[in-house]
Amino acid sequence: MAARRGPGPASDGPILNAYFGWGVLPGQPVEFVTVEPLQDDGAAARIAVDLRVKGAARRVIIDERTVSGAWRIEDIAYPEGDSFLTHNRKCASARC
Repeated sequence: MAARRGPGPASDGPILNAYFGWGVLPGQPVEFVTVEPLQDDGAAARIAVDLRVKGAARRVIIDERTVSGAWRIEDIAYPEGDSFLTHNRKCASARC
């Protein structure tokens, strides 16, 4: 038996880290380069986070929403492939 290959880009690996994207293993160094607000209407916000993983730059887009007065992450979009929410929905319906 071999481990099942995930849907991630071949160059990054089959593991999806919820916060940092494809191919980031637990304990692996991640450098935060910049954080840039893209949108904020008071109830929802979109933030771009530039990272450096394995020496390569990548950007994740975080969608947030206020719930009971506190900011909550609603979804995280990665440079390639599905967002975290879309990926989890596909896995829940056995298509991952």
